Formats: sequence, structure tokens, C-alpha cells
Amino acid sequence: MIREAGEREKRLLAGRSKEVRGLVEAACRSAKVSIKELRAGSRRTGVSRLRNQLACRIVEEVGLSLADTARELGVSTSAICRSLSR
Repeated sequence: MIREAGEREKRLLAGRSKEVRGLVEAACRSAKVSIKELRAGSRRTGVSRLRNQLACRIVEEVGLSLADTARELGVSTSAICRSLSR
């Protein structure tokens, strides 16, 4: 039973991860920001604003944890927490 729950959780996380990657790619294309720059933790104004918007959408709409969101966006969990509180 525990093994089944673990497998189910992995499938859900994999599905969410694909959804997040698609969301990140689309947002980067529309903002004309490279994914590499976004994930490198750039502090350029346009990049940090995009990262903030993505963090809000990923956590609130997709339901990904702060830690997983941070991994996807290339920043710390603390940075995601601070951006959500603003």
C-alpha cells in the first residue's frame, strides 16, 4: 500500500513537472528571456520579475511546493518564499 502511494505521488509530480516546464518555456518566450538566464538566478530586473510571476503561478495554480518551485526556477526556497510574500 505504501509502495502504491509512492508510485502515485511520483506520477503526479512528473505530470506537474512537465506542466511547469511548459509554463516556464512559454513565459520565457513571451518575455524574450532565455530559460538558461532564468534558471541561472540572474538579478536583471526583467528576469527577476518574470521569475516572481512564475513562482506565484506555479505555487498557487499548479500546487508545486516551494522547494520544487525553487529547483525549477534556479533559486533558493527562501527566495521563492520572499517573492510570494511581496
